Amino acid sequence: MYSFFTWFHATVDGTLKWIESIMVREDRILFLIQNIEGIPIGHIGLTNFDFEKNTCEIDSVLRGVDELPGVMTYALESLIDWVFNCLKIDSVYLRVFEDNHKAISLYKRCGFILWKRVGARKIVEKDFIRWIEAEENLGVVENYERYIVYFIKEQSQFR
Repeated sequence: MYSFFTWFHATVDGTLKWIESIMVREDRILFLIQNIEGIPIGHIGLTNFDFEKNTCEIDSVLRGVDELPGVMTYALESLIDWVFNCLKIDSVYLRVFEDNHKAISLYKRCGFILWKRVGARKIVEKDFIRWIEAEENLGVVENYERYIVYFIKEQSQFR
C-alpha cells in the first residue's frame, strides 16, 4: 500500500535527489531512525512551519524493515516532546490516507485526535501519481477515490 501523497518508483538516485531537495528548505527537518547497529530503519520529519500560528506538520513517517517493535511510537513521542518543549510550538498536525490503519493507530496511540477529512483527487503524470486535496465545494457532495484525514495534537494536551 502506498502511504504518501506522491507515488513513484523509488530508486537510490531518486531518493538522494529527494533528500537533497529537503536539505535546502529552511522549513524542513528530517530525522533518520537507526537500529542499534546504526542501520537506517526509517525516518520522521517536520515541515510546513507556520510561525504566526505557531504550528508545524509532522511528515515523512516511514518505517522500513519490521524490527524493534515500538520504535516508531518512541520516535514520534520523542519528536513531539522536542517540538513542544524545545521549539515551543503550540500544535502539530499530520495528514494520512484514511485507509492507512496502521499509521492511524500509531497516531492515536500518541494522543493525536481527528481534526478533519478531505477528498483527494488523483493526478497521473508521466513518472508518478500525485494525490491532491480537493477544493471545498460548498453544497456539492462528491465521492472521491481516496480521502485524507488530518490529526492534531495541541501542546496543552501534552503530558
